[in-house]
Amino acid sequence: MIQDNHSPLHEQREAVASVPKESVNYKLFMQLFINQLLECKDPALSNDIELMLYRTFSKMPFSESSYELLELINSISSPPKEEKTNGKYYLADRCKTSFTKIVWALNEMKMLRMENGLLPTNKQDVMEEFGRFLHTDLSEYSTLLSRAKSQDKEEGFLEVIRMMEESLRKYYYRG
Repeated sequence: MIQDNHSPLHEQREAVASVPKESVNYKLFMQLFINQLLECKDPALSNDIELMLYRTFSKMPFSESSYELLELINSISSPPKEEKTNGKYYLADRCKTSFTKIVWALNEMKMLRMENGLLPTNKQDVMEEFGRFLHTDLSEYSTLLSRAKSQDKEEGFLEVIRMMEESLRKYYYRG
């Protein structure tokens, strides 16, 4: 791989390389940098993260206290907050576990199909797709279900099903 010595990333690397390696700031920066790159699986994204960290680091005065630097590191490394998009539908508050149970049951009953007409083979993909539609992170669906199963008795775990049954009965018996 040919390195571009005039790229923004190269310039930032050079700026950080000039900082004394025994300084607290340098050590903390390198710790953050390594942690971020180890978590990143996408090479293109890894370059973006590296560039962002170098740019942030190069703007810090080197007299800054370790405490302030740690605050800065935490603000950089904390995950971005989910932004609501302009979608039409959202999952109601405090309904994530109940909705997860419903989608899981629909999938188990073979009521869902993929674009190609085949049954879904990956529950994670099913949950994430429903989550995208409702602007909700359902990637931890397995944890939600396990926690509900361990904390609730069968009656509580199946409450959402009884509520659905009641709603359908009302529809069936109305004039």
